[in-house]
Amino acid sequence: MEWIPDQTLVSIYKLDGPSDTPILIDTVRCVKGLFAFDSIPTVSDVLLSASVYPREFQYVIFTEKEDIKVKLEDRNSSDIDIKGSISNAEMLAFEQKLTNTMQNPWNELGKTHQKAINDNAPEEEINKIVSERVALNYDYHEYVLDFVHKNSNKRYIPLLLFSRLQNVLVTDPAIEVFKALPPAIQESYIGKLLSNSIEQLVKTKIGTPLPSTITLTDEDNQSINLDSYRGKILLLNVNSSNCFHCSAYTDQISKLYAGTLDKNAFQLVNVLPTGVNISQWVKNEKGADQGITLVGNQEFATALGIISTPMFLIVDKEGKIISKNPKPQELSSILISLQ
Repeated sequence: MEWIPDQTLVSIYKLDGPSDTPILIDTVRCVKGLFAFDSIPTVSDVLLSASVYPREFQYVIFTEKEDIKVKLEDRNSSDIDIKGSISNAEMLAFEQKLTNTMQNPWNELGKTHQKAINDNAPEEEINKIVSERVALNYDYHEYVLDFVHKNSNKRYIPLLLFSRLQNVLVTDPAIEVFKALPPAIQESYIGKLLSNSIEQLVKTKIGTPLPSTITLTDEDNQSINLDSYRGKILLLNVNSSNCFHCSAYTDQISKLYAGTLDKNAFQLVNVLPTGVNISQWVKNEKGADQGITLVGNQEFATALGIISTPMFLIVDKEGKIISKNPKPQELSSILISLQ
């Protein structure tokens, strides 16, 4: 199996007529090797398995790789539009907004954050930078979901947009956005990949009961069942190591838990990946000394459909999920309203 390198410009052609004349219908950037073929393609080679288009069509691929027989035609891809698809001009505007207003500022704040740490800047200054970066991350998610939803009536979705959508499948609105896509897109190769992520997302959809059989491990290797916290509002803070977004959640939740929240009504539980030393994490992570810290396992990850961190769930006294990955700046008002 030969994979087209990441970011290779790929043109998709439809074979037309008895002579299989190739007609250009789309130009996309290959993202994360999602296009694949068993041998170097020629004009007669047809790619079906990796197509994001309806199965009744047939397409061949031409790329700018030197060892492929047919070169990519030299043209401005923004002039290529497909009937019933998001135009290249729309995609270009979408990508430019992502880059200029979200990704570039996010990267710059990352550099500022690292410099502040190296310079031993005050904690308030570092937290402000982290909060701004986290807010941009949420803006990115909302913008991608909104753009996909507005274009959910289109027959074709560019591969790059699928990749963007795959990166934001962390909140419940993504479930409805995916359901709004045409069946032909949902059933395509890439659509099925997204569907697998959606199936995991549904496991913690707001209103879903937290599985009562989940058992985690404490620092002394004793088993703790999350169901034992019934009767309190459970704040489930699922972490991973070296994750600034996780740190931002942990810091803010811990401050609220230590300050304004009634410990008789709330229980904060931090959950770490298997293999992470609890004592070391508590020592290194600001605010990690609040609540209870446990270590997860495969059963826990499978039951909650964890595909990325942080995952922060608020579970009511009856064990039902009532909030999921809220924006950090909204946490205070949400939690205070539950007291």
